[in-house]
Amino acid sequence: MNHKTYEENHFPDSSIYSRHHRLDGEWHREDGPAVIYYHKNGNLEIEGYFINGHFHREDGPAYMDYYENGEVRTETYYLNGIECDLLQEMVIRGLGMKP
Repeated sequence: MNHKTYEENHFPDSSIYSRHHRLDGEWHREDGPAVIYYHKNGNLEIEGYFINGHFHREDGPAYMDYYENGEVRTETYYLNGIECDLLQEMVIRGLGMKP
């Protein structure tokens, strides 16, 4: 089918709140995060990398959560929807693709 959609949502003041990329109704994006949420101040709140509706990223964490000041709160690594164990995470980090 391959029907791509992009959705953008805004706070009442028109600043951006979220962005969603979908393929055939499932979160999906191959060149960046498929789901992005922003804090009211414009800083990133959440980034989620998805392929075919599953968390997936081979060059860094697939899920990132940020404090309002922009500092990373949590990072979680996933491959094909399955959370990576410590060894897998270390391999991804060790490849030097993204610390």
